[in-house]
Amino acid sequence: EERKKECRQVSRKARANWTEEQKERAARRATINGIRYRAKNRVPFNLTLDYINEIWPDDNKCRVFGIPFVRDANWAASPTSPAIDRIEPAKGYTIGNVQVISTRANSIKSDATAAEVMMVAQYLLKKERERAST
Repeated sequence: EERKKECRQVSRKARANWTEEQKERAARRATINGIRYRAKNRVPFNLTLDYINEIWPDDNKCRVFGIPFVRDANWAASPTSPAIDRIEPAKGYTIGNVQVISTRANSIKSDATAAEVMMVAQYLLKKERERAST
C-alpha cells in the first residue's frame, strides 16, 4: 500500500511537467482504455489510438456545436470535453462507426434516433414560441 502511494506521487510530479501535447495524447489513450473496458463483453470494439487521431477534428472542435473541446482541470467529463460517439450503437466502438463530438452533444444524442431528436427540438421550439407570445 505504501509503495502504491509513492508511485502515485512520482507519477503526479512527472505529469505536472508534461506538455499540452503529452497531456492530450494521454487523455486520448485513457479514453480508448476506458471505452475498451466498458465495451468488454457488451459491444464490439476495435479502435486504436491511431484511428482516433485520424478522425479527430483538425480544429479541435465539436462537429455538432462548433465549440472547442475543453477538458475539465481534473480531466473529468464536462459538457465541452471530447467524447467518442457510436454512430450506430449496436455496431459498437468499431472503426468507421465512431465520431468525436462534445460530451454535451453525445448526451443529447444518447441512444435517440435523428427523428426523435428532431421531435424534441420541434417541441422545444414550439414551447419557446408560446412563452414568447404570452
